[in-house]
Amino acid sequence: MRTALTAGLIALSLTGCGGDFLKQDPTVSQFYTLDTDKLLLCQGLSKSCRDLIPIASAQHLVPKIEQAYDGELTGPNYPINLARMLIDPPNGGYKASPVDENGRYVQLPINAQTDTVWDVLKQAHDSIYNN
Repeated sequence: MRTALTAGLIALSLTGCGGDFLKQDPTVSQFYTLDTDKLLLCQGLSKSCRDLIPIASAQHLVPKIEQAYDGELTGPNYPINLARMLIDPPNGGYKASPVDENGRYVQLPINAQTDTVWDVLKQAHDSIYNN
C-alpha cells in the first residue's frame, strides 16, 4: 500500500499535479528521485528536476562525477550510463531503492555523491544554455 501511495505521489509531482500538497511534504528534500524513463533527477517528490541529457555535451565535467563515485563514466551514451551509475554506484557508497513496480522511479539518498551529480548537472546545463 505504501509503495503504491509513494508511486502515486511521485507520478503526480512529476506531472505537475501535486500542487501545494507536495510542497508541504516534509520528505521532499530528504532524497532524490531518478526517473529512468525521462532521465530526470529530482529533489524528493518536488518538481525541481535536472535533466541527465546535457552531460553528453559537457564531458569536461565528467571527471567530477568519476571522482565522487570512484568509477568511470563512459560513452557513447553518457546519460544512460550516468543513470546506471546512480542506481548502482561502482564503489557501493549507497543503495538505491525502486519506488514503483516497474522500476521507472528510483529513490536515491542525498549524500556527497548524489549532490555532486546534482551540481554537475546544473553546470552542464549552464555550460550549454547560458553561453
